[in-house]
Amino acid sequence: MPRLCTASPHLGVRQGRNKDHGRIRIHIASHNVRTLSTDSLLDIYLQQLEKIKADIVGVCETRRARAVSAKWSSGEEILLGEGADNVSRTGGVGFIVKAKMAPSVVSCDIQSPRVAVLKIKLQKLGDRTLKIVQVYAPTAAAEDDELERLYKEIERALKVKSTYTIVQGDFNAVVGSRLDDTEHLLGRYGVGVRNERGNRLIEFAEQHKFSIMNTFFEKKAKRLWTWRSPDTKTLRQIDYVLTDTPRLFADVSVIGESVIATGSDHRLLRSVIVCDVRKENRVLHSQKTLIRRTFNADMYATMIASSDLQMNSGNSIDADYEDLVEKITQAVKASSTATEPARRRRITPEAVQMMKKRARMKAEGRVQTADYRELCEAIRKKIKCDCEGYRQKKLREAAERRVSLKAVERDICLRHHIPSALKDNTGLRTTNRLRMNEICTKFFNDLYSSKAVVARAVRNTAEEPIPDVMWEEVEHAVKQIKAGKSPGCDNIRPEHLKAGGLPLFKALAQRFSRYCSEKRIPAAWKKSRTILLMKKGDPESLDNYRPITLLSQVYKAFTRIILNRIVGDLDMAMSREQAGFRSGYSTLDHLHVVRQLTEKCGEYRIPLCIAFVDYRKAFDSVETNAMLNAMSRYGVNSCYVDLLEELNKGCTTEIKLFNDPCQIKICKGVRQGDTISPKLFALTLEALFNDLGWTGGIEIDGENLTYLLFADDCVIFAHDASELQAKLVQPQMKSSEIGLEMNLSKTKWMHNQFSPTATVKINGETIEEVKSFKYLGHQLSFTEGSSGEYSWRRKAAWSSFNRISTLLLDEDLPMKLKASLFHSTVIPAVLYGAEC
Repeated sequence: MPRLCTASPHLGVRQGRNKDHGRIRIHIASHNVRTLSTDSLLDIYLQQLEKIKADIVGVCETRRARAVSAKWSSGEEILLGEGADNVSRTGGVGFIVKAKMAPSVVSCDIQSPRVAVLKIKLQKLGDRTLKIVQVYAPTAAAEDDELERLYKEIERALKVKSTYTIVQGDFNAVVGSRLDDTEHLLGRYGVGVRNERGNRLIEFAEQHKFSIMNTFFEKKAKRLWTWRSPDTKTLRQIDYVLTDTPRLFADVSVIGESVIATGSDHRLLRSVIVCDVRKENRVLHSQKTLIRRTFNADMYATMIASSDLQMNSGNSIDADYEDLVEKITQAVKASSTATEPARRRRITPEAVQMMKKRARMKAEGRVQTADYRELCEAIRKKIKCDCEGYRQKKLREAAERRVSLKAVERDICLRHHIPSALKDNTGLRTTNRLRMNEICTKFFNDLYSSKAVVARAVRNTAEEPIPDVMWEEVEHAVKQIKAGKSPGCDNIRPEHLKAGGLPLFKALAQRFSRYCSEKRIPAAWKKSRTILLMKKGDPESLDNYRPITLLSQVYKAFTRIILNRIVGDLDMAMSREQAGFRSGYSTLDHLHVVRQLTEKCGEYRIPLCIAFVDYRKAFDSVETNAMLNAMSRYGVNSCYVDLLEELNKGCTTEIKLFNDPCQIKICKGVRQGDTISPKLFALTLEALFNDLGWTGGIEIDGENLTYLLFADDCVIFAHDASELQAKLVQPQMKSSEIGLEMNLSKTKWMHNQFSPTATVKINGETIEEVKSFKYLGHQLSFTEGSSGEYSWRRKAAWSSFNRISTLLLDEDLPMKLKASLFHSTVIPAVLYGAEC
């Protein structure tokens, strides 16, 4: 059994497994992996790590071409930097954080290809934190200047404030064992003869009062070395763990190649940290097992039919709804069976056997043989082939089922983006996760806070009450919800509503009728989750994220019923200029108008100026009262208006960047994700432009064309710049009255050769003039004509073709299926915007 060096009395933590309550045990590892350059290699490495206890793994020499900040499909957070900017991508450091430790991460900063720092909070120890600095030192062949640059980078990393500090990694140094009793930072169980790099490391350790921990624990000789030379004859200890708090360390040991077999010439070095929380209870972060569950629709329908779903009118709306959700949830759980996580099926058994064979060969010391090298190359090719084969299999199955290929690509992706840093409203950048949560909370609370006072219009109380909801309406609304959509806070999916059948439809119709008559809804509907989808631009700016609200599917069925009832009134209220989210209209209508206008003005030498107006966060900024007033103005039954007011009053949402959700209050805007939201927003903008009372514009057959709207995409026409400027000032002023803000930096204008060159300004700010503009996905230009658009269409067609090329070139795929894929994927990309 390993024991502590008796010459180090300050190391007072007992060895071995500590089962005392009141202690927190953390396993922290360091490993030079030699390469994790692809996601498939990283996925295999994660599977290897499942064999050992390792809460946090610092890795180096990853050789990644790009940095990775992602949550893996198996639950781990992957925080890896990129290698150096050279052919071999030298270096690359980062961390792999297991799911149960992810909530403790405060910040992660990849400072360079050689140094990274991770800061975690020690749960139940107040504000005490632990900082882990991962290091990859230059090889012995590097110049001394490069080594000194490394230590300067480590010094910079040490400036991150924390209670405890660990510095670990591949130092390419040999420190050996203690030379005399004055070297308290070293134990007696080091390996090898100290070299110059070892002297430099000891100097650094003495400067910061660090102890080199893997020299304090007695092990067998074969459990001390961390690196083996290519000829397998030289074994050295060049990976170390340093700390300013040695009392926390219960053990430091090397994990053998028979356990972690990755093809690296380094062995994994693992530390066991034990923190005494005294009177506080020991905290365990249970890792959620990411197991997929298969839903049995027939069994679920049988259970729903046998359940008592009748509404209890004596209960409150909230209590009755919670009871319904509980019964649906219990039926879902009982009719679902666990299946193996999908990522385990990516690698075939043949590849697994090949990796086991490599591990045996390495344990036998045959790493220098030609057979070993050939096997390593074969494994790399096999893993790549298996991963691609798995992807093609999933795409082929999707093609045969006629489902979205993009959805399948998302499902088989091993990771999703999480921001590694954010900027506040002053542009100050931070990697601290607590601070990032604060920035996110402030940004969205400011965004959703009401800034314009809009009085509610007088209600018409003489209108007839709305009729009860029929179960046929519920059935129709549920069928309109697309399958595969994400659930809300109640975790009820569209498939659960569809499979419930007539018993569930009747139960929902009862409750929906009550909500309509009482003009009240369950409190649970006012709570939601919001995800952030990256658009374009700087990923560290929250302006470049689109918030999508994940609402209850029962709520969406209810609003779909309301929309189905009032859609006729809404469409009748909208003019021809508004084509967004309307039946019988599409982007093609407006594209045809704009292109015909530009061509005819050029043909008849008519001056033409066009402005493309952009609103900042339009859907999230419009005032609720402005939307309700627009509905009343255009004849929507006041009962529906009051009901929608109730639906949008007192709502909250949570945005989960990492682990602790940001709580956001919603006081304005329409929910992006709600079925009725696009219609309500379009109606509000229609009312705004109708109030402008514009004259002028471009005369066509006795009518004046001044603007076109497609939801919030607005284009304004004029004969000259002065007229255009006047037309831009008016909506800019009117928009602010209902909460909308014109984004002047993204608003552009252009003119043809028959209109004189001029400057357009709004509130003293110059609007940028452009030669071409992409409007509704179509390239418009007075100078290039259609040539620019033709180039875009060709690029889009080839991009679409390349995404499905393996399927189209698959000889085993039926020709009819290939034709269907080609016509549904490539042809729309080629012919978008074409009149044919």
